[in-house]
Parts: sequence; structure tokens; C-alpha cells
Amino acid sequence: MYLKGINSLRFFAAMLVVIYHCNDGLRTASPELVYDLAIFKKGAFAVDLFFVISGFLLTYLALSEIQKKGFLNIRRFFYRRILRIFPLYYLGVFLGFFLLGVIYPILMGSVYFDFRISEVLWYYLGFLPNYPIVRWENIGPMYSLWSIGVEEQFYLFFPMIMILMTKWRRDLLLAISLFSVYLFFYLSVFYHQVVMPFWLQEMIILTLRFHYLFMGMVFGVAFFFNKDHSFFRFIGHKVIQLIIYLSFVAHLFLVSSNHPVSNLFSALLFSFILINGVREVSLVNLEQRHLNYLGIISYGIYIFHPYVSLVLRYAMVKWSGLNQWVFAWPLFFHLLVSMVSILVAALSYKYYESYFLRLKVRYK
Repeated sequence: MYLKGINSLRFFAAMLVVIYHCNDGLRTASPELVYDLAIFKKGAFAVDLFFVISGFLLTYLALSEIQKKGFLNIRRFFYRRILRIFPLYYLGVFLGFFLLGVIYPILMGSVYFDFRISEVLWYYLGFLPNYPIVRWENIGPMYSLWSIGVEEQFYLFFPMIMILMTKWRRDLLLAISLFSVYLFFYLSVFYHQVVMPFWLQEMIILTLRFHYLFMGMVFGVAFFFNKDHSFFRFIGHKVIQLIIYLSFVAHLFLVSSNHPVSNLFSALLFSFILINGVREVSLVNLEQRHLNYLGIISYGIYIFHPYVSLVLRYAMVKWSGLNQWVFAWPLFFHLLVSMVSILVAALSYKYYESYFLRLKVRYK
């Protein structure tokens, strides 16, 4: 099942992550290359937007299958997720350990990691990459893999939620309850109202932001059963949409902090934009061929861009011409990383991921 507009929003979120990591990466070259605008600090928030999209799409597709077949085929659900997520994720893990653990010491004459690879490898192989980022400092380009692990951790109990929805027949109430309870728990941890080990507290605050996945689930349930509800017609009104877009853009450009409450509000606005896109009433045309394709390969963009940034920053050290270009116009680095990442993601999608995606068709 294809829902319009979602791929474009995926690409938008991916590019927010790219410009954030480019900005942060240039900090290692010189502080004068760093942009202080809020839009360059939205990497973590962009991942939350990915979570909203995932929660919405997973829920909508699962409810569609349950409505059609009477049940959710859990085995096929995991097969589809494995074939889409695992190949590219493990390629990212291999590239990280190979580039930073083998190539970097040869080229730079020093060790990059402040840990033994054997200490960390098992966390990445077991889809727990969100633990190393709070345990060790020099994770480098592998840092961004944490969100893939969080998604996989969510998948472990997602089918059980769908089964409960089927049996209980209080779909929206259950989704809202899960969102509310977990949000309360998250904010309690954030404001230090819950006593727990420091590493666990940091892992929850930095990575286990399941409330965004539950937010997507709430809208997935509500939209599936009530597409023509007056609320959806209200947020689809042109004037209301204009307010939504302006408020969302204002948050991107004017709010530098990543406070959970302001991010939550902006993610809510993003959910409205998503719904309007799926309903095909969006003021902004989200269903464009090129944006749709870029959204399809956005997973690859997300995985590869930290490594592209690393290689280009090394090239800056070795090639004075590139170094001069970047110092004269830092946005050139952002543009270069984006273009190369898109190219690598396109090649990966065509020659690597497509093989596994063809297998995935068997489990539709």
C-alpha cells in the first residue's frame, strides 16, 4: 500500500540530519565554519520526525492487513522489516569499523576509537547501537546508527500492540494511553524525577524517544478509522494549513534548543502536515517524482552521509583547494556531502538494496 507524500517528508527529515552532521563535522576543522542558526541544530529533532512517520505508517499498514485478513502475520512482518533494515544497517556497521578501525589508523598514524572493537561490536550486531553512544565518546560516524536500533527495538513489541488492538477493539484509546504513559515516563526521566543509573537515564533521554513513535501510532489509528473526521477536515483548511506551516518553519529557524516540549509541539505540527499530504489536500505539493525518489533512498542517505562527511573532511586536510573552498563558503561542504551521499545512496539502492527488496515482495 502506497501513501502519498510520505517519501518527500522522509527526504526532508534526512536532509535536516545531513546539514546538522555537516555543521557538527566542520567544527573539528574550525569553529568559524560552524553556522549558529537553529536550522543547523535540528538533527535530533529530525530523527523524531522519522519516528513519527514510522509509527504512522507501520500502524496504518498493520491495520489494513488486519482489516483485510482478520489478523497480522507476525512472521511476515518481521521478514519484511529484516529485509529492509538489516542489509543497509550491517553495511553501515561494517563501513564504520573498517574505516575508523582499520583505514583511519593507517592514514593518520593514530587510533580513532578509545575502546576495543570487540567491546562494542556485539552491541551493533545485536541492534543495541544506542548503548555505545552513552558509554563511549569516540563513536564517530557510527553515532547515527542509534536510531536504527531504536526502531528495531520498537518493532519487538509493536505486533503485540496490534494484537491487543484487535482483541480489545479500543484502538484509539490504547494508542493514546501508550503515548501518554510513555511521554509521562520520558519527561519524568528528563526532569530527574526517576532514580536510575546515569547511563540508563542518558540512553532514555538521548535515544528511547518512543513517544514519537506512539504519536505516529495515534494518528495512524485515528486516520485509518476516520479519514473524513471533522478534525482532519479542520487541519486541512487552507488557512489552518498556512498557520501550521508557518509555525513549523518558525520552530526550525528560530528555536535553537532541543527541549522535549517544544520539539513535541513541532512534531505534532509535522503530523498534521503528514496527514494533509496523505489526504492529498496539502498546500505544498508533497507528491513530486524527484522528491518521491529521494525519499525512497533516504535510508541510504541517512546511513552513508556521516562516512561521506568523514572522507571529505580528510580530503580537506590533504587537498588545499578543497580546504580553501570550504573556508570561503562553508555551505559548499554541506552541498558536496549532500550530493555525494545522494549518489552513493542511489547506487546502493539500485545495486545492493534492490536485491533484498525483491525478496521482500514475497512477504507482502
